[in-house]
Amino acid sequence: MEKTWKPVAAGVLMIIAGAFWGVGGGSGVFHDPFSAPFRWFFETGQLDPGLIVAGAVAIVGGVFALQRKLWPMALAGSILALPCMGLFGLLSIIWVAQSRKEFTGYK
Repeated sequence: MEKTWKPVAAGVLMIIAGAFWGVGGGSGVFHDPFSAPFRWFFETGQLDPGLIVAGAVAIVGGVFALQRKLWPMALAGSILALPCMGLFGLLSIIWVAQSRKEFTGYK
């Protein structure tokens, strides 16, 4: 199977969404008006633990997508990037799903 740009682009988008809008937005460091409709997590003042966890999983999934390993973890990271930053999450879901056969361990 030839390697395409899709897992790399999806991994970068997941890491950006998870770091800036997930962990940063959930901890109150950044405020993101674009992800407000996607927040269904429990919010307590400035600290949003659900968004912090979603951002951390998105970062880990982005690393796995860059390495082209553990497709289920990369897909989970892209799905949890959706509440962090909607457009980045949606694009990463599409690109990870399309590049499933490029990941090691896929049969």
